[in-house]
Amino acid sequence: MMDLTSEASCYKEFLQIRCGFAGSLAAGSGIQRKVEQDWRMVYVCREEGAAEGLLEWNVELDGAEIDTVTVEAREVLQKEGARVILTVCSGDQCMMIAGADLSPGASLHVKAQFVGGQGALAFQHAQLFRASLDDPKGPHLELSIINYCI
Repeated sequence: MMDLTSEASCYKEFLQIRCGFAGSLAAGSGIQRKVEQDWRMVYVCREEGAAEGLLEWNVELDGAEIDTVTVEAREVLQKEGARVILTVCSGDQCMMIAGADLSPGASLHVKAQFVGGQGALAFQHAQLFRASLDDPKGPHLELSIINYCI
């Protein structure tokens, strides 16, 4: 299982906890973890001035016999024409995330693309893992891998 919470900026991957925004990222560009002290909110969005942003997490399954993979992302904010496009791929099978189940291949790739928006604050119009600093609810990204055992 991999969980991410934006308010603590930590990842829990299986039994290992990694802190720091990029702790478990396989790739990332044009992205920042933004803390709004005045609104008491924290989230992930594009860097100011970036036309697009990308986050990608990879999980190597190391030949394990896997029955089910479930991916769920919470607290996605999209406005002013901006979008967060969430996909999960395993082998040659990809799908959009809205609470996705798929049959795994040798590895799993979860990708978030941040695009669109209008005006000077367009970089903030697509947000992922938006949470209150005062009352966080997490995890905001949950990846569950269920082993198949006979």
